[in-house]
Amino acid sequence: NIPDLEKRLKSHYFFRHRLTVARKRVKLFKINFYLRAPGSGDCRMSDESTFFLPVKDHCHRGLITCHIEDRVLDAAVLIRAKSISSLIACDNKGIPVGIMTDRDLRNKVIAGQLAPEQTLVREVMTAPVIAVREEDSLFEVLYQMSRHRIHRVGVIDHHQQLVGIINESDIIR
Repeated sequence: NIPDLEKRLKSHYFFRHRLTVARKRVKLFKINFYLRAPGSGDCRMSDESTFFLPVKDHCHRGLITCHIEDRVLDAAVLIRAKSISSLIACDNKGIPVGIMTDRDLRNKVIAGQLAPEQTLVREVMTAPVIAVREEDSLFEVLYQMSRHRIHRVGVIDHHQQLVGIINESDIIR
């Protein structure tokens, strides 16, 4: 019954509950509820929605990496030179084991009063890299970002290899 549904949707609790249920069933990628924005009428979320587009169409493919034994100063110089906000940190075998972000630099190095020329990337990076599959939807990316309280998510292919990275700005664009 649509009028009853609209009344329940006005309740913040019900809206949050439906989102929680949707997150638990994220593999189905079907959310069938109505949202009513002031003055806009009904807007039905469907498979055509932006949130259901695949990650592979929005992620950055050119990964820029550093070694976990690199100095934070060198990593920060690379971040600035490439005009990026994060580096994938790899071990001796070239396997991604973490991510060092501009937030790590600010919160752990600068605020922690660590010497960037003596601190290693492995000491301040965030590990492990949270990743989604290329075929996953942007909704899954947003869910993972929200769940882990992060701003960037790695993208893996069908061979479980890290092939890209996606951040909040990529989804907004």
